[in-house]
Amino acid sequence: MTFFYFANCIALAYVPYFLTYKISGLSEYRGFWKCIQAGVAYILTQLIKMLIIATFLPSIEYSTSNKTEFDIKQEIIKCSIDIADFLGMYMIMSKISIKGEYKFLCTSIGWAQAELIMTRALPFWLGAKGIEFDWKYIQMSLESNINLLQAISIAMLIWLAMRNKDRVAVLSVIGALIMLSCYKQLIVEIMQRYFLMDSWMILGSKALYTSLIALTSFQLYVGYYLSRQ
Repeated sequence: MTFFYFANCIALAYVPYFLTYKISGLSEYRGFWKCIQAGVAYILTQLIKMLIIATFLPSIEYSTSNKTEFDIKQEIIKCSIDIADFLGMYMIMSKISIKGEYKFLCTSIGWAQAELIMTRALPFWLGAKGIEFDWKYIQMSLESNINLLQAISIAMLIWLAMRNKDRVAVLSVIGALIMLSCYKQLIVEIMQRYFLMDSWMILGSKALYTSLIALTSFQLYVGYYLSRQ
C-alpha cells in the first residue's frame, strides 16, 4: 500500500512534465538534450546562489520549511536573490539553438524538471513510502505542477523581453510580471499570516497567483505573434 501511495505521488508530480514535453513537440526538435542543458544550468545557478548567501549573507538560512518567525527583511533578501534564477534562464536561452518559441519551452521544462528532482525526489522517497498516509506529499506533487507553470510563464516573459527590446511599454509590463513572480513566496507568506490560511489554502493561493501571471504572460505572447502578422 505504501508503494502504491509513493507511485501515485511520483506520477502526480512527474507525469505533467512528460506530457508537457510530448505535447509541446519538443521531441520532434531533439529537445531532450537541450532540456538537460537547462537542468544543468538550474543546478549551477543554485550553487551560485548558495555561494552568494554564504559569502555575503551568512546569517540567512535559505529555507522555507519549519519557519517559526517571520522576518520580512530577510524574506525580501531571499526573494531578491532569486533574481539569479531569471538571469540563469536568460543565459541558457541565449546559448541553446532551437527554433523560435521552443527556446523558452526547453528552458522552462528542463529548469522545472531539475528543480523537481533536486527538491522533491528525496522527500518522496523518504516520506511517501512511510507507513502512514500524509496529505503533504500530495500537496508537494501538486505544487510541483504549479512550479512548472511558473517556470513556463517566466521563461516566456524572458523570451518576449529578448524580442521586444525597443518597446518600452511591453518591457515595463514584462518587468512587473517578473518581479511579481520573484516575490511570490513573500506575498503568499504575508497572506498566510494575515488570513491564517491552512496548507490547502496556501496551495490554492499559489495556484491562483501563478495562473494569473501565466494568463497575462500568454496574452503578451499572443499579442506578440499577432503583431508580426
